[in-house]
Amino acid sequence: MGEEISIKEIWKIIRKNYSIIILSVFIFSFSAFLYSKFSKPVYRSAGKIYVGPPKIEIKSLNDIIMADYGERVIKTQIELLKSSQVLNLAVEKLNKNYKHRDTEVDSLTKHINVSAVEGTYIIEVSAEHSSPQMARDMVNAVISAYFEFQKNTFATDVSNTLLSITDRLIETKERLKKSEDTLIDFVKNNNFSVENGDENGSHLSSMKSILVEKKAELVSLRSKYGEKHPLVIVKEREISGMEKLFEEERKKLLNEKEKEIKFSMLQRDAEVEKEIYNTLLREMKKIDVMSNIKDMDIKLIEEANLPLHPVKPKPLRSCLFGAFAGFMIGIIAIFIMENLDTTIKRESEIEENYNLPILASIPHIKFQEFSEVLNWKSGIYEKFYSILTLSGFISPNPKTFLIVSGGIGEGKTFISLLFSASLASGGNKVLLVDMDFKGHRLKELLKVKNNYGLSNCLLGEISIKDAISGTDIKNLYLLPAGENPPISPSLLLKKKFQELHGELRESYDYIVIDTPPILLYSHPLEILNSIDFILLIVRSHHSTKQDLKRVISMLREVKAKAAGAVFNYAEERRYYYRYYYPS
Repeated sequence: MGEEISIKEIWKIIRKNYSIIILSVFIFSFSAFLYSKFSKPVYRSAGKIYVGPPKIEIKSLNDIIMADYGERVIKTQIELLKSSQVLNLAVEKLNKNYKHRDTEVDSLTKHINVSAVEGTYIIEVSAEHSSPQMARDMVNAVISAYFEFQKNTFATDVSNTLLSITDRLIETKERLKKSEDTLIDFVKNNNFSVENGDENGSHLSSMKSILVEKKAELVSLRSKYGEKHPLVIVKEREISGMEKLFEEERKKLLNEKEKEIKFSMLQRDAEVEKEIYNTLLREMKKIDVMSNIKDMDIKLIEEANLPLHPVKPKPLRSCLFGAFAGFMIGIIAIFIMENLDTTIKRESEIEENYNLPILASIPHIKFQEFSEVLNWKSGIYEKFYSILTLSGFISPNPKTFLIVSGGIGEGKTFISLLFSASLASGGNKVLLVDMDFKGHRLKELLKVKNNYGLSNCLLGEISIKDAISGTDIKNLYLLPAGENPPISPSLLLKKKFQELHGELRESYDYIVIDTPPILLYSHPLEILNSIDFILLIVRSHHSTKQDLKRVISMLREVKAKAAGAVFNYAEERRYYYRYYYPS
């Protein structure tokens, strides 16, 4: 649905299509009943294992961290019960001890379920099968295979792992001790101190700066006194001594740097060995905890028994589920249908989407003869008479009304007749004009026998007075359509109708013109200059949005003066319309 709708409108949609929901509920619930009635019964058998947490002696902080293993032991045992080793062993037991031939692991996995009983250290192993004996034997085979696997495999694996890690731990400890001893010996033999490195470097830089200054002084003395001057000779000797001392200090510093690099390498090796040692130590503590599993209190507390009654299917539960599914699918189907339905369903769609005022909402009126409608209480006339009142607010004092619709079957002719009768009931002289040259429906309803009509007047064959006939309704006169004209109705109306219309306006208080569907026959558009007001008939759940849009577009293109809509086949508001119909 393109626009938003209220909860009240949603309820109306559901109430209107309730039969779809009832049918959907019946089909799904009945199908569920048949399925449960004719499907094979399924039996369930279950056994229970108690798995107590391991008892861990806490000696260190690491043991406290590992103490939560007891909370995870249940999950570990569940995974063991579902492991391929246990299931393969269970299949062997089924084929050998329980005399169930051709059982495979895939079949066992499909039927077996392993779960923990919440808040306990109990594991439930269950199986569902069409055979009660098979369900029981599957559970007992898996439990038996689990205990055998624990006994023969798990304890041995833990012991082997612990032994392997112990050997690696001893080797790593020896390497760590050797690395630490090597580092200590290097520091002792070389009298090495890491802190002196920066000081020696800064001292060498200071010596180099002084040497540069002395050389600058030597250059100045040579330029002043010459090469052989005693001051120059003394300065040369001083500089030579300083250069030797600088070279000795530089070599000493390089030696210290080499020692520092070697120290860093030895220190890194020692740290790596120490980290490996600590890692292995942590792993060994975990294995120590794992080794306690062999001391866990694992025991069978309930063996699987032969089930006497099937757990499914359950006809009542299946029917309830089917009914619920049918109800939801019915609701979805209704709204899918509503969304795919492009017809106009509510008055608000016309006013909000097409900016066209609703002058009246008419419910579906059932009758066999039109005379029955005339004998109803005056409420129905009042409803149609209100169209005149509301149209007067849009166009002052309208006298000529053109009744149009987009397609056939929208109730246009019937609305034209009732509207005319309502105006006539107020003491007004009303002329009802039939412009549908092929339908002649009005003549049949009012039982008029005149064979001449509008087309004969436009062709000049008879006068307008001879074409108009009285009816059984007081003050209501009919101008039939007449025979289908030999020339185009559009051309005929364009030339003659305006003159004819002027004569009719002087003789009648109101003129109501019934037209054919304008999407099929467009000739009524030729007389819009003579029309005071256009009534567009829209039938609920019949008129499409596309047709309504095209009709409004056509009217706007020819610059229609004023228009309003009548919503036909509207939902009956019983509290309002109850006095319209005879009791």
